[in-house]
Amino acid sequence: MTTRRMRCTENLPAYCERLTVRLRVLHLSNYPRYSRTFAFAILPSFVQDRIRPSAKPQKPLHPTGFLDGMRGVAAFLVIVFHLVVCCYDAKHGYASGDHGQHREFFKLPFIRIIYAGPTMVSIFFVVSGYALSYKPVKLMRSKSWQSLSQSLASSIFRRAIRLFLPCIVSTFFISMMIWSGLYDWGADFAKARGHYNPKHDIDIPKFDSLAAQMAFWAKETSTKLINPWSFAAKSTEVTIDGHLWTIPVEFRSSLVLYLTQAGLAHLKSKVRMAILVFLIIWVHQMGRWEMILFYGGFLCADLGFHRSSTSTPALPTGTSTTKYRRSILKPLVYVSVFLLGVYLGCQPQKSAGKTPGWVTLVSMIPDHIGNPKRYWPGWGAILLVWSTSCYKPLQRLFDNKLSQYLGKISFSLYIVHGAVTHVIGYPLMNILDGAVGRDHALNRAVGFGVGSGATLFFTVWFADLFTTTVDEPSVRFARWVEEKCNVSVE
Repeated sequence: MTTRRMRCTENLPAYCERLTVRLRVLHLSNYPRYSRTFAFAILPSFVQDRIRPSAKPQKPLHPTGFLDGMRGVAAFLVIVFHLVVCCYDAKHGYASGDHGQHREFFKLPFIRIIYAGPTMVSIFFVVSGYALSYKPVKLMRSKSWQSLSQSLASSIFRRAIRLFLPCIVSTFFISMMIWSGLYDWGADFAKARGHYNPKHDIDIPKFDSLAAQMAFWAKETSTKLINPWSFAAKSTEVTIDGHLWTIPVEFRSSLVLYLTQAGLAHLKSKVRMAILVFLIIWVHQMGRWEMILFYGGFLCADLGFHRSSTSTPALPTGTSTTKYRRSILKPLVYVSVFLLGVYLGCQPQKSAGKTPGWVTLVSMIPDHIGNPKRYWPGWGAILLVWSTSCYKPLQRLFDNKLSQYLGKISFSLYIVHGAVTHVIGYPLMNILDGAVGRDHALNRAVGFGVGSGATLFFTVWFADLFTTTVDEPSVRFARWVEEKCNVSVE
């Protein structure tokens, strides 16, 4: 006992010194420094880079970097879609009304691509199919079978964590906001708009107790969000955030894609591509529109490597006139296919069968397709990705800094935009409706423009924060779990 007291007495100065250091941390004089640190931390990453440029050299753009840009632009336009259809009756095709209705300019073909939400989701899936197939196809063509096996195993193991963990975090915070009443602010606005599915905006259960709210969150997460087994259209629509219905579809489709890659790995390239075409026809007949897109991305990736292998400089052939014609014809074909993809992506969600320019196309949609509004946008997305992958000038639309930045935060953009729209967008637009009115088109345009601009600003800001605090750590966490679980190779 005496020895213990002596030790405590001897260590007392050290204890006091550590306590003094800790109390000094809490001193008021340190608060300004902490405030500056916190303020810098919540700034968007591109602002942080301006203030404190990174010493790390910038990585060169990957050959598939344009895919990131396409994904980013698509994610941004999904947000635009959800804002537009909440404020305007924009789903009808141009001039599809019986008495001259629906002739607003933004319903014209090509213009409506800026809010073609279903097309953007289709682009997500085609881009995923391409991106998830790029490395496996590269290893297949180089006959690196061991590396291919390791790559597929790693991708499959990490896929669930990569997709689901950020969504679990986001829906947890959304549940807290619902319970605290933050979602009530925009209820009046949501109820006043009948153009968009009100389930996303109104029918979100709010419970009296936090425990009940969290129990509902756990049930929704486990039975809907993390549920790749149901093929029903509405079974994976998470009530807390209906926009996340694509996540289990993405997960299931990517696993089917990995299985297909493993099965076709040892085949000759031309045989593999022929079987891919057959698989696309097969899933088309089965009505699985999402697998058409993933397999389409796989085929685009394989065609890209095939094109590279056959474009090796050879002995000069043909006349200068022939070469000139080819130099003109190829860009013309790629741009034409790109524009055709844009047009197909503009399929109206309503009254397409009455819309000039769409009557014949809609009549061609097979009866077994369960979701006709996604039919032509899906084929349009495949054409957009293929033509862009073939032609460098088209890739410049998506490999610039803005598109690449949107690509960096694209997953977070998609995840957080629903919450930001509910908590900031709807209340703000409701206030603007009262301030400027909705009696005239100009008033509505002003309210929509200001409200949407503010909503997009905050969505990008919060998506940037979510990327650095949740999404990127989730990627690192998935790799860490894999490293800890893998068998060490001696």
